Amino acid sequence: MPWFIKTETFTQETAALPLEQKRPHLEAHRRWVMSQCHCGRRIHSGYLVDGEKRPGGGGLLIFEARSFEDAYRWVQADPMIQSGLVTWQLQEWIQIGGDAL
Repeated sequence: MPWFIKTETFTQETAALPLEQKRPHLEAHRRWVMSQCHCGRRIHSGYLVDGEKRPGGGGLLIFEARSFEDAYRWVQADPMIQSGLVTWQLQEWIQIGGDAL
């Protein structure tokens, strides 16, 4: 089954919000990811940090789906997307080397 990568960053409006205002959406996203893992979906999820381990570089979600259309529909259920917290991009990943996921 193909792998897909969703990258995301906070919108310009939400980037300026205090963490406490974003936290409910972040927690909903984490619960959603965990529930999908428990349902058997293969997912690798995390956020990006700079050289000093400070967050703010966005997030990365790597997952399997049957097709781009299925991946797109599934990603639409992400609470961070539904809340408008992030701008995002979805791409299929074609692996050409390295260890298999």
